[in-house]
Amino acid sequence: MIARRVPIAVRLLVFSAAAIESAYIWAAGGLHEHGVATLLLSAEGQNVQVEVTLPAESVVGFETEYATTEQRETVEQARTALLVPSHLFVLHGNTCALTDATVDVGSILGASQSASEEPHQKDHEHEDLESALDDHKHSIHDEDAESAPNSHSDISVSYRFECESDEAITRVAFGTDQLPFGLERIDVLWVADWGQGAAQALPETPQVTLQN
Repeated sequence: MIARRVPIAVRLLVFSAAAIESAYIWAAGGLHEHGVATLLLSAEGQNVQVEVTLPAESVVGFETEYATTEQRETVEQARTALLVPSHLFVLHGNTCALTDATVDVGSILGASQSASEEPHQKDHEHEDLESALDDHKHSIHDEDAESAPNSHSDISVSYRFECESDEAITRVAFGTDQLPFGLERIDVLWVADWGQGAAQALPETPQVTLQN
């Protein structure tokens, strides 16, 4: 099929642009919400990438640049914890090994503050995808920026996995009886050779089945 020949990054860009906009519609009028995170999952063959955006306030308790030594230590502890994906989610349906993890806490720890389990140069295709997604998200909130000078700060995490096969990821679980960091909702978006879609994880249902 022609769709299978379209690069996964392009498919993710097109799908995510629409899905992100839908996610903000879910979020009561399209405004940033405290306690709401987003997870984007893309898969091609045996390679899986997961991008998570978390509200800083939920993770560290504040959303402005750190002001005390204690706050900085809290950020560093959170950054170290987030390098381990199981602190956020577990993938089901395939056996996948983590190959890279990067945490960006620049919004609260200062510019260029990120940690990587295995530092590596991202390819141009991925950089273009991230830039386009950022532009889309920013455009949604341009009208709100003037009325909200103290912008909502996020922590961004990127994970890359290599799986044993190209079998589908069937489920993403975030916990047993609640979402991590006391989150109120996680908007989950996925696109892969085996399907694409969008769903929500809530404290009472802290997992998402990836419907084909």
